[in-house]
Amino acid sequence: MSKEKLKTVNIKGKEYVTVNERIRYFNEAYKNGTIRTIIISHEEGNILMKAIVIPDVENSRRVFTGYAQENKGKGLVNTTSYIENCETSAVGRALGFLGIGVETSIASADEVAKAIASQNEPGPLKEPQPKEPDIEDTEKITEMVNKAEETVGDSPPEPQDEPEEPEEPKAKVTSPKQGKAEKKPNKQEILTLIDKLRKKNPKEVTAKDLRPAFEGIKQILSEEERLDVLNSFGITSRKDIKSSGVAMQILGIMAGRVKREEE
Repeated sequence: MSKEKLKTVNIKGKEYVTVNERIRYFNEAYKNGTIRTIIISHEEGNILMKAIVIPDVENSRRVFTGYAQENKGKGLVNTTSYIENCETSAVGRALGFLGIGVETSIASADEVAKAIASQNEPGPLKEPQPKEPDIEDTEKITEMVNKAEETVGDSPPEPQDEPEEPEEPKAKVTSPKQGKAEKKPNKQEILTLIDKLRKKNPKEVTAKDLRPAFEGIKQILSEEERLDVLNSFGITSRKDIKSSGVAMQILGIMAGRVKREEE
């Protein structure tokens, strides 16, 4: 097998190879190979998949397999694409067992990123427990009550003046800036902007043209979803995009995810 250096993604100080990079290498290095995926079980939003990698179909005894499991709705990506997500993970592991992109781990960059994201998901909220009163505070309150009773004694209460008529409440003047709801991003405007960009010649599109589209997508899609799309191109940041053509492909995929969420 070739010793070609595969592209990696740095996650918490370690380098991991993405699944798409493993697939690219396999297709170049094993011209007579094949990749197959099978759904083992799929019930109530829980899917288990198996990937089968055969480097040479004429020597089918040499087979590598990988398994993956995903739950629908666990994480933002799995809300709409848990089946695709599961298939990608299974293929990545099977290729890892073949020895592709295992400089650091069998796990791909995609798997590690998902594991970190799931660890950062907030846990169930706990109901606040009533705090036991502090003994010192209780003693202070008791002492204050006793002193008040000694001061009052048995003396008759002082005559009170007749209560004044309450003033009519003044109308509260609200500033135009107060209570103004934060403006939400207009999804349709952003999707229309992306469609217009994708119809142009990539050579005519500048970074200045692309910036509003990426900023708009940033307000709609989560960081996890945007990172998932960037990772599929072997990059981790918008700054890593080298051409307008690639940028418009990425925007097209992200726009597609926005449309699927609306359906």
